[in-house]
Amino acid sequence: AAATSGSEPSDAIRVVNAVLTQLDMLRSLPNVLTLTTSNITRAVDPAFVDRADLVMTLTYPDPDARRALLLTCIQELVRTGIVTPTGSVPDLSKVVAASQGLSGRLLRKLCFIALCSQPSIPWDVQQFADTLAEVATEQVRERAGATHL
Repeated sequence: AAATSGSEPSDAIRVVNAVLTQLDMLRSLPNVLTLTTSNITRAVDPAFVDRADLVMTLTYPDPDARRALLLTCIQELVRTGIVTPTGSVPDLSKVVAASQGLSGRLLRKLCFIALCSQPSIPWDVQQFADTLAEVATEQVRERAGATHL
């Protein structure tokens, strides 16, 4: 759309056309798989998307996935002696609720950020889970503010 409206540089149009032509040529090769990713899907040329046999949209982790991911992080911290177990599974409901909209990568990073906030070791596992909820809330707030700059 930007290309036809004249707001896109002609060099960019030529590059897109060259890529599309090469993609079309790959169709004759039976053992070639092309895999692409983008985190800015609105900027992908529709002609490029039309050539895809399969388009998948990966969303952020759901509550169960967030809980499982955070639990594996905590289990690793328990294994290494950074977090002290209490004999029961920590209540992760606050951090799971607070981390809505965070990527899997950032969920793992929450543990590191929480550890940096209070470097005393070992942590009680529930204290750590509560700190994770606070850190998740801060991260969501920061990201919301960053999108409105």
